[in-house]
Amino acid sequence: MSPRLDERAVAAQTALIDIVRLKLDVSRVTLRLLRDGSINLVAESIAAGVKSMRSGTQEDASRFPTYQYLQDTRDVLVQNDLRDGEIRPPQSLIDEYGTLAQMLAPVIVHHTLVGVISVHQVGRPREWSHGDIGTLKTAATAIGLLEALLAPSVP
Repeated sequence: MSPRLDERAVAAQTALIDIVRLKLDVSRVTLRLLRDGSINLVAESIAAGVKSMRSGTQEDASRFPTYQYLQDTRDVLVQNDLRDGEIRPPQSLIDEYGTLAQMLAPVIVHHTLVGVISVHQVGRPREWSHGDIGTLKTAATAIGLLEALLAPSVP
């Protein structure tokens, strides 16, 4: 992918997650994609006063139990309160970033998990609605289509 096309892709992805953050009225939305063999943060949308995840240690999300859930089920993970539940997010998400509720959606290209969109509610738990989940699924599908279009063609 050319640097110019890559810049445009990131701009489009960032615009999409900005829309998701505003529509769901959440604290943070992140997009992590497979780059150079690991799942890393490529775009983020944050509300005023919310700490950026770029400010902390960048970790490969594929190590987390939440990512393993997405890998196994290919479905949205809904967590209304991160302080309880059997699928534990990284503790830093709670301690360092103040996130108390999240939804994660897999980004799929040609049946392969290539990324994750995370929606975070900072400072309080949240009951996610069916509409919230549908919005996230739609965004994950759109990102997957964009990634498929940008993937190098196979001769």
